[in-house]
Amino acid sequence: MHSELLKYVVIVGSSGVLSLALSLYGAFKIRDGPRVKHYVILTFLSSVFAFGYMFEMMSTSIEEVKFWLSVEYLPLPFIPAFIVLMCFNYVGKKIYPAFYYLLFTVPIITIFTHNTNDWHDMYYKKIGFRSDTPFPVVDLVAGPFHYLHSFYLFVCIMLSIIVLLMEFRKSVFQFQMQILLMVFGLLTPIIASYFYLNKLSPYGIDLGPVSIGLTCLFHGLSIFMFRSFNVVPIARDTVFETMQEGVIVLNQKGIVVDFNNAVRQVIPMLHHRMVGEHILSIVKENKALVAIIQERKECDYRHEAEVIQHFHVRFSEVYNTSQVYVGQMITFSDVTERVNMQEDLRKLASIDGLTGVYNRTFFVRQAEEMFISLMKRSVYVR
Repeated sequence: MHSELLKYVVIVGSSGVLSLALSLYGAFKIRDGPRVKHYVILTFLSSVFAFGYMFEMMSTSIEEVKFWLSVEYLPLPFIPAFIVLMCFNYVGKKIYPAFYYLLFTVPIITIFTHNTNDWHDMYYKKIGFRSDTPFPVVDLVAGPFHYLHSFYLFVCIMLSIIVLLMEFRKSVFQFQMQILLMVFGLLTPIIASYFYLNKLSPYGIDLGPVSIGLTCLFHGLSIFMFRSFNVVPIARDTVFETMQEGVIVLNQKGIVVDFNNAVRQVIPMLHHRMVGEHILSIVKENKALVAIIQERKECDYRHEAEVIQHFHVRFSEVYNTSQVYVGQMITFSDVTERVNMQEDLRKLASIDGLTGVYNRTFFVRQAEEMFISLMKRSVYVR
């Protein structure tokens, strides 16, 4: 095998191995995540496409080329569809059944026209080898249905980019970084297709499998580095942000993965750049709050700032669709009004409404408290 050809075979093969590794990691390590399925399918399809093209590059006859092309065109037409589905799910967009029909129509047409190309030459007008390269390189002359597939790929990727960018401005810093990584990854197939279709790629080699592998890699970095599929997806409903209750979401290890603005009444130092830090390291200066979080016990919490506030703290475990524990939510409900009202009622119950002096109830209560205190001291002395 020519050394130059071997270099590109290794590059494409490595892309296939990378995509397969990402698919297996997603399938076995984060399979319980709410948005993992489409990513696992996408990376698997990408790996099959890359391996098929690797063997096509090593083919020395037209029959071998056609065989490996048929292998490539089993996963290839569906890759754009699963890119769209993954991005739509990532931002929490509802997908209607009619959209699935629309999304998978072109891939089905592509597979049919490609597999019947010998009858009509509408997908490839010509399949041969180039004569101007130092090693055999397949020369494919595109037909109208090939351009339909290319246009479909472009539309799917642009739709995915638009959907992601629509979430960019209203997302927190963590999710903005995820979006940028994903958008950057989606741009690579467009660049590769441009170079290939305009005969600008080296020796006319299609770098599409490598570009899609890079797309999977950047999406994987977004997922694994920021744990977007671990507890909470990027789609943060308006309800979450407008809740009066403060909510903070932790993963299994107590790492902060999300929170709403209301919780900053309780933890004012909390900032979006602290996503990824342990909750106890954030509130370490507040010993009362540290104790509450460590005990994970529902209780009332007195927050002393410029104005004294009272919050009722609740802990809720978070489970995925397989009922596997993936984290917890801490909810802070402002009960200041209730506590103040109870205090006012307690004072009213202790003061005579006519004279304004303490009444019998007050002295009985004080006597009971003193008696209990003396009993505790006597037990301690013994």
